[in-house]
Amino acid sequence: MKKTLSILLAALLVLFSFGGAFAEVELPIVEEPVTLKVCVASSGYCLVPWSEKEFYKNLSAETNVYFDWNELDDWTTQTNLLVASGDTPDLFFGSISSTTLAENLDMFYELTDMINEYAPSLVNVFEQEPSVLAAAKASDGGIYVLPNQFTFNLDNAIGTMFWINQDWLTAVDKENPTTIEEFEDVLVAFRDLDPNGNGQKDEIPLSLQETGWAGKFSDMFGIFGVLYDTSNYVDCDTEGTVYFQAEQPEFYEALVWLNHLAKEGLLDQESFSQTGDQFTTKISQNILGVCAKYNPLNFLDGYVPMNPIVGPNEVTLIEGTKDSTVNNNLLIPLTCECPEVVVKVYEYVNSDFSRRMSNRYGVQGVYWDFTGEGDDYVLHDYDGTPPEGYEFWDQYVYTVGETGSAGFALFSRDHLSHNVSPKTARETGILAYQPYFPEVEYHAGPLTEAENSERSLLFTEIDAYVRTFVSDAIFGEINEDIWNAHLGNLQKLQVERYVELCQTAYNNYVALLG
Repeated sequence: MKKTLSILLAALLVLFSFGGAFAEVELPIVEEPVTLKVCVASSGYCLVPWSEKEFYKNLSAETNVYFDWNELDDWTTQTNLLVASGDTPDLFFGSISSTTLAENLDMFYELTDMINEYAPSLVNVFEQEPSVLAAAKASDGGIYVLPNQFTFNLDNAIGTMFWINQDWLTAVDKENPTTIEEFEDVLVAFRDLDPNGNGQKDEIPLSLQETGWAGKFSDMFGIFGVLYDTSNYVDCDTEGTVYFQAEQPEFYEALVWLNHLAKEGLLDQESFSQTGDQFTTKISQNILGVCAKYNPLNFLDGYVPMNPIVGPNEVTLIEGTKDSTVNNNLLIPLTCECPEVVVKVYEYVNSDFSRRMSNRYGVQGVYWDFTGEGDDYVLHDYDGTPPEGYEFWDQYVYTVGETGSAGFALFSRDHLSHNVSPKTARETGILAYQPYFPEVEYHAGPLTEAENSERSLLFTEIDAYVRTFVSDAIFGEINEDIWNAHLGNLQKLQVERYVELCQTAYNNYVALLG
């Protein structure tokens, strides 16, 4: 039975005490201009530097707070180096690694009092959605982050989604598959029957991009009832007991099947190594039958969401969430001389619904617009044609609004409930996927510094080993002897201890919810 976690407001206030009246944001926020040095991740979808984004130009004019942007090409590596060197900006406009944060809490402002005094919009979200508060808390019980981006909406319920070329299905006289047998039959037809009609045997039936964030193998394993989540390699059963994915019998079954697909020429040999540009090029060349991506409609018409595939076991899993989570966070290092100014700007953006929408999506009337009924709004047809000068909608939104990885805007479930847009093809597909999401989702709560350090060290070795093992098993050989040797290797890597630490982190997360 799914574990339902609820909390009363009174219990929430025990966890996070907010008292007294909240000060309103007055403009300008500062009388004398202030310039904040900000690190932000660069994005290939954004066609202008952050210094040219109109929203921030207007925001600076209104608040007297200006931004000196430092766009990082390799966010994780570069932010870790900045923290290690102590050469930190005034604001990290996006999450740094959880390990780096946990090991360096003393380098960042603890924000509880400032949130209490200056950010009533965030207080309200904490009260409405305890899981956001739980995700924001560090191991010492303090809050060092300002949550940003969406807490939950249908579109971000999953990253990886499988898309099938409807034109190819029509060409080979097949239906969108629903069983593993039908799926393999379709892949064989894509390989053999020249569905792109060019007279060449250049079709790739199935391709993934494991190096990307939305093209992963996880749901291929999910067909057998286990996932392959390289962010932590663990899941929970229905009782909340944590287990290691890559030692389950179902994981072995999935490897054997994927190895079979690879040997039959049904699975792209570059699925573990190709870059996003290489993957996108294959889509645009009309040589892919099934691909795992956030939304290939950005690049080529003709794809539709693939049906969930029912596998040979009793459980089919798709990696997705129904919980409110915090995708990204803003962090203020102690090198910032005016942290309260950052919090006030954050509140200013989130205190007005229209301003929040413009921060995320750009000016009203292009990608988004109000319906005239209160705060109800529509997002313009994502599957339609973007404005002139843009190849696809994400490119427009990331250029005029936020990039998807950074921004001030925070949307609660209440805010998102005002989205009355017709469902996109992606959202329609997600609705079909939702029944296959895990009943109990694994979330990592705070650990002590010692526990977090131990978990991190174990994970580094486990991650390097498992990634290599899975790739070799799929595109090399896998049998019972190899699998048993793998289980022995996991013991040597102290997977049992790693799972214990992950269980502690999950228990701590549940405790924060009440």
